[in-house]
Formats: sequence, C-alpha cells, structure tokens
Amino acid sequence: MKMKLDKDTYLLAQDIYLRTVTNPGYKGNDQQTAVESIRHSVAFFTQWEAMQAQVSAAANDVIENAKPESLASGIKKANGDRQKLSEAPKKELRGKLPAKREKTPIKQLRAKAKGKGKR
Repeated sequence: MKMKLDKDTYLLAQDIYLRTVTNPGYKGNDQQTAVESIRHSVAFFTQWEAMQAQVSAAANDVIENAKPESLASGIKKANGDRQKLSEAPKKELRGKLPAKREKTPIKQLRAKAKGKGKR
C-alpha cells in the first residue's frame, strides 16, 4: 500500500509517534509504532478530505436550490395575500434629545512646571 506523506501528514505522524513513545507505560517496537503512526495520520487526513468534500457538496446544493425572496412584492399576510408596503405597520420614531443638555464639567489638567525641579 502506497501512502502519501506530505508535510501535514508527516507532522501529525510524528506527533502521534512521540506521544506514544514518550508514554511511561510504552513497551513496544519503535519501527512498528512509527508505521502505525503514519497509517493513523494518513487515515485521519483521508477522512478529513472526504468530510470537506461532503461539506462543499452540501453547500453548493444549498446555494443552487436557494430562491431569493423579492422585497418589492410586499409582505405576506396570515391568509397568504400580499400586503402593500404602505399598509405595513409604521415604525415609531425615537425621541429627540434637547438642543442644550447639561454637560458635566471636565476637570482641567494641571500643567507641569518647567525648569528645575526638586533634587
């Protein structure tokens, strides 16, 4: 069986191998552990690519089947008839702030004295 070993697969296989070998209870064959680590890494990325393809296909399907609603056609009433925009409920206006409102005074900064300071 031929396995692809690109940079990501190599790094994941190396991580799996190191986690296995550095386990205090590890007692096994290092070569066999390395081969198994590579197999696990290849299997992970194969599953990842298959999942990405499924997500992409599902997204394309949703985009193709989506039908945009026309905003100019009006709003649907409960009985299915269209309501004209002029009959739509009016939005309440917000209250305006008074022209002059009380402002809290700002504490003025003190200017630092220039020249010789205390020594």
